[in-house]
Amino acid sequence: MKKTFITALLAVLPFAGCTTAEQRAMQGETETTLYHAGANARFICSGDDACFRAWMLTKRYIEQNSDMGLLQVGEKLIETYDPVGSGMTAFSATRVPTVGNAMEIDLKGQCHDMYRGDGTMGRAYAACARKIIVAENSFRKFVKDRM
Repeated sequence: MKKTFITALLAVLPFAGCTTAEQRAMQGETETTLYHAGANARFICSGDDACFRAWMLTKRYIEQNSDMGLLQVGEKLIETYDPVGSGMTAFSATRVPTVGNAMEIDLKGQCHDMYRGDGTMGRAYAACARKIIVAENSFRKFVKDRM
């Protein structure tokens, strides 16, 4: 009995960390969607008052969409603590000057257990991707609607 268990374990072990072609294809499609969501998670403001308001709205958005509390709020960076539990999200935003008196605000999300060490899907990949895609795709509209 013990020998059969060990033989079976040794036969399965090499495949334990592998992903199927279907899983890799799904991850590829999701990564493309995540890339586009990240590109959509930008807001450009112009003028000191408008940019201050947009930055405060960004802070509020992060507070409402992150599973983690704020770590710091500065003139150029807003960030939460790193996610600690499986499937928990954290967000950060940067604010950088662009042309003239304009600023670009860029939101980024991350999630615990989204990836394994080798870059393949972690156990919370699907749930994490969904949360980040929704949050990043909704960011610009949130700020714009409240300006």
